Amino acid sequence: MLRRPRYTLAILILVMFSEAMSSTLILPFIYFMVKDFGIKDSRDIGSYAGIITSSFWAAQSIFTTFWGIFSDKNGRKKVLLVGLAGNALFLPLFGTARSLPLALIARSLCGALNGNIGVARTSLGELAEQSDITHRRAFSLLGMGHAIGALVGPVIGGFLVKQRQQHYLGSTDGGVSPYLLPCLTAGIINVFLFLAGVVFLEETNLAAHGENTKDAAAEPLIPGKPPRGPSLRSSSMKPPLLCIATAGLLSLHAIAFDEIFPIFAATREPSNAGLSLKPKIIAILLSGMGFVILSTLLFGYTWLNKRISTLSLCRGTALILAIAYPFFPILPTLEKTPMMINLIVLLVVRFAANSICYTSLNILVNSCVEPKVRGTWNGIAQSVISLLRTVGPAGAGFLWSWGLKSGLEFPLNHYLVYLLMSVIAAGQFVVSFCIPAQSVRL
Repeated sequence: MLRRPRYTLAILILVMFSEAMSSTLILPFIYFMVKDFGIKDSRDIGSYAGIITSSFWAAQSIFTTFWGIFSDKNGRKKVLLVGLAGNALFLPLFGTARSLPLALIARSLCGALNGNIGVARTSLGELAEQSDITHRRAFSLLGMGHAIGALVGPVIGGFLVKQRQQHYLGSTDGGVSPYLLPCLTAGIINVFLFLAGVVFLEETNLAAHGENTKDAAAEPLIPGKPPRGPSLRSSSMKPPLLCIATAGLLSLHAIAFDEIFPIFAATREPSNAGLSLKPKIIAILLSGMGFVILSTLLFGYTWLNKRISTLSLCRGTALILAIAYPFFPILPTLEKTPMMINLIVLLVVRFAANSICYTSLNILVNSCVEPKVRGTWNGIAQSVISLLRTVGPAGAGFLWSWGLKSGLEFPLNHYLVYLLMSVIAAGQFVVSFCIPAQSVRL
């Protein structure tokens, strides 16, 4: 049993903080970084930015299932520490990139070593079973850690970027990359988190230490309910597979939005295709949404989940997202003040609904599998999510660039990518109704 479960909970929250910070760090400056690589046509920047973002998820999709299986056999702590070490090493390398290939290599290596999301969720479920911390509270706090990371990442990325210098790329004077400081800062934070994990993180996988797991496995994930969840070898794998499919669709449209919005916000086009916002304004907006997510998970989710089932929350928020996405490309047609007001409202709705949906799906995936294979199932889930996140940024970036260059009218212009996000969210809404309510017991 755990001696200091709250210390371990704190480290798991910080692990999710690290993942969110590392992934959102580049969003405020990726447009300008790609431009500094020599991509002069603003209509092509979205495609290259999407490729860079996708490289992280492509590598993660290949290796995450391995990390999940490894954690089932050898323990969660080792995998979590490897992920933190990978961020500490390869984020600064990304910040020094002077070309597209080096940027791709750095992001890919970071993704390959990072299996932390699925393993952290698994460890959290085990921690709740071995302590007095409820699953509902534990997963909302895990989401809170992700929210704080989503808040800190854009702040670091937007405010620590140095003024771009004309002589930087292609120079021989040893000029320092304007993007190194934010990436180095994030790397140093990960070093401290790694050291904290070494000292305070306890192993939650009792089987990895050869301890008797009978009592832990016998306890249901949701108190008061029988522990009937399928394993990898059970006759019915429908519930976890449907939960994973729903989570995959959520990740697909969510990562597409996260990739396109900063580009959409920064784009300056005479045809009202972008918002023409400066990097610091984009950073302020994205960091402000971190506060929205934090407030939603810290105060709103537990209150809502006591009144509305987890599965119903998942369905309702998917519908809200499907309705919200098409309103974004309308914003550039408004005057500046109404545009900013409506932009903030839409962002609040989108980020609040997205965080509620993610938290609900985290609980659903963990509730319908047996504890002894939960790490493997979470690894499979994260591999699927990462694979779709690979497609999301690159596909969204391509469609954005194509819509700007096509010269076609609505809906095949800059509206196209947002309309497709709406269709995917609607598909998620439909698939969620295929999840058997009795199997997730929520």
